[in-house]
Amino acid sequence: MPFIVRRSTYCKKQTKDKFIYCSHEEAFARNDEEQDILKKFILPASERRAVMERLHLMNVSAYSLFGSEESLLSTMAYHEIENREL
Repeated sequence: MPFIVRRSTYCKKQTKDKFIYCSHEEAFARNDEEQDILKKFILPASERRAVMERLHLMNVSAYSLFGSEESLLSTMAYHEIENREL
């Protein structure tokens, strides 16, 4: 079973006097010029290993981005699993 790395984000919008959660697809559909820039990349699973290796070479990992113990364990687990697949 392949190891899949996923990261979650959230999106919110303002209504009258409060913020509420909404889907990213809704934010993309609004195409609001004042909205933060959003980009969505969908990569074929066949490219996962090459992309993850390039990110590793640039020191981009869960730990380098978030700096928490949980992200460190996630990064270590990913590398351990990747090395077993070779």
